[in-house]
Amino acid sequence: MPPVAMMKLRGAKELEAALLELPTRIGKGALRRSMLKMLQLVADDAAARVSVKSGRLKAKIAVKAQLSRRQRRGRAKGKGVIEAFVGATPARHAHLVELGTGPRRQRNGKSVGAMPARPFMPPAWEANKNRLLDEMGAAMWAEIEKAAKRLAKKSLKAGK
Repeated sequence: MPPVAMMKLRGAKELEAALLELPTRIGKGALRRSMLKMLQLVADDAAARVSVKSGRLKAKIAVKAQLSRRQRRGRAKGKGVIEAFVGATPARHAHLVELGTGPRRQRNGKSVGAMPARPFMPPAWEANKNRLLDEMGAAMWAEIEKAAKRLAKKSLKAGK
């Protein structure tokens, strides 16, 4: 299983206070949307780094808010945890490109050689992680403001 990178945004007491003013469901949605938007930077960079033969792997790199059932197996999710994932969604050969292979043989015994590792996700993460942290606060504020406006508009309609 590839390493999991966790990011914590610290020193954002005003951000936390604004989130606490919103209903939990709406606040979580705003945070999730901002995370997905920021992780798209990593996905775009990773897609640019993939060695292209057919283009299928490049098209499979995406940002998701949920893992598949198989990927979730064995993961414990705590209460109040918001997760987002970036990587190659069902691409059967992504790990072979990323990690490479040892010597391979066909069923008839013919050697087809080894495939060297061509990592694309770790370099994309390393290149963008500082930018993500720098821009995450602004993205979260924008989403919180949008959510607050929608909530105010909804309460106005309900009051009429």
